Amino acid sequence: MFMQCFTTCQPEHGVADDMALDQAQRVRDSRGAPEFVFNPRLGETYQEALDIKGNPSIDMDWYETKFKGTAEPYRYTVAHWCATEARFRNHLKKIKQEDAAKLIPLENMLVRITQQDVVYRRYLVPNHRSHVPDFGVYIRVQGTSGASEYRSLSRQLVLFCVERRKAWRMLQSKAGIENREYKAQRSVLADVDAGRISKEELFARAEELMRERLKTSSPASASHAPRPAATAPAAAAEGTPRGPVVPPATGGNFVAT
Repeated sequence: MFMQCFTTCQPEHGVADDMALDQAQRVRDSRGAPEFVFNPRLGETYQEALDIKGNPSIDMDWYETKFKGTAEPYRYTVAHWCATEARFRNHLKKIKQEDAAKLIPLENMLVRITQQDVVYRRYLVPNHRSHVPDFGVYIRVQGTSGASEYRSLSRQLVLFCVERRKAWRMLQSKAGIENREYKAQRSVLADVDAGRISKEELFARAEELMRERLKTSSPASASHAPRPAATAPAAAAEGTPRGPVVPPATGGNFVAT
């Protein structure tokens, strides 16, 4: 048996001693280290053997939650998890609301950019749609007083969100789950790159364009591939060889037994 586990190193990561479970849940919910079970006894395809139902909102890019003080919804990205650990403090700067108004919302930026833009370094080209200014993107986070606060993000942290989103999308596809947000983003950016949508319109209403495409796209016929009726045996006979299950590397600490 091979197990992938995530746990904080409290002093090094700047996390309280009683927060290990909370941080593990946060990194899972943020797509930083998704939870999954791979059981090859359930079938001979990835769609049958791979189960990601332990994650919230399994057919979406990000999990949607609410601010405690106002019940206002927001999308919980890997940048929001990073804001809860002091080891990432060099990648987040506390800013005022009026300063945030001059920056790009992360949700908007993530529509503009794909992992291919990162691979080909287009995010460094100032006039490209995917250009990511260093500390020019912001998020809102849950403050200690209950009110929301604003943080600007380093370029590297924005790229981390893009990379974790791609890894999550790959995991979804292996589990047989259709991510309609991915298809909507591809459709929007194809129109932008072809000149059917201007960059100015994309920058002004990227999130709205995504919502429009999601409304016109047909929902997935099923959220997951069907499972076989028979359950796997509770325990293998003594001496039966077991092959390792090797999950994709997503960080954290690994334990093999």
